[in-house]
Amino acid sequence: MGKNSSLLDALPTAQGTLHVVMLGLDSAGKTTALYRLKFDQYLNTVPTIGFNCEKVKGTLGKSKGVNFLVWDVGGQEKTATSLEIIHEVHGWHYIRAGFR
Repeated sequence: MGKNSSLLDALPTAQGTLHVVMLGLDSAGKTTALYRLKFDQYLNTVPTIGFNCEKVKGTLGKSKGVNFLVWDVGGQEKTATSLEIIHEVHGWHYIRAGFR
């Protein structure tokens, strides 16, 4: 992608739901990001055991009206290595905690 393009420019134009997987270490903020997308507010969360899956509808820019199925995979090694259950993934998003 060039300087003037965005992640949304790379979205497939296929109809239907786009599948996205969020991966990251424990306590990196994957569940917080998922619920921020889903409910447009910050919620108190607990550590994810296994995974969360939510349908999210895009509301801004080129994602407006696009349906996403977002998988939030727990950061534990046992869970993260069992990704064969997720098929036809259109995107991966790795979340890294920003400690200073």
